[in-house]
Amino acid sequence: MRLTVIFVIPGIGAGICYRLGEAGANIVMADIDAEANSETAKELSKMGFKTISVPGDIRVESYRDAVIDAAVKEFGGVDILVNNAGCYPKTPFIEENEAHIDQVFDLNVKEQMFTVL
Repeated sequence: MRLTVIFVIPGIGAGICYRLGEAGANIVMADIDAEANSETAKELSKMGFKTISVPGDIRVESYRDAVIDAAVKEFGGVDILVNNAGCYPKTPFIEENEAHIDQVFDLNVKEQMFTVL
């Protein structure tokens, strides 16, 4: 049975990956932090999980396509998509600017929609 999961790390995503890996899932990790992505992949591989790392910016359409292509090439397809990418403003609301709000909206809303379309 093929069970391939794509997810975004770090933190919660790595925990999700570990639990699904225990259930026999193949793991495709996608995150903008290449170092964290690689380190988590190495850790999971040492545990015996089938894992690949595809670092990049999930907000970019060509990158999203590359992640799916990597999953298909390595594992034959995608059965589950866990998209836990997101960010939140760390500044007081009154100090926010349009550029930062656009960045938050791009990651928290648009990217979530376009990943599954």
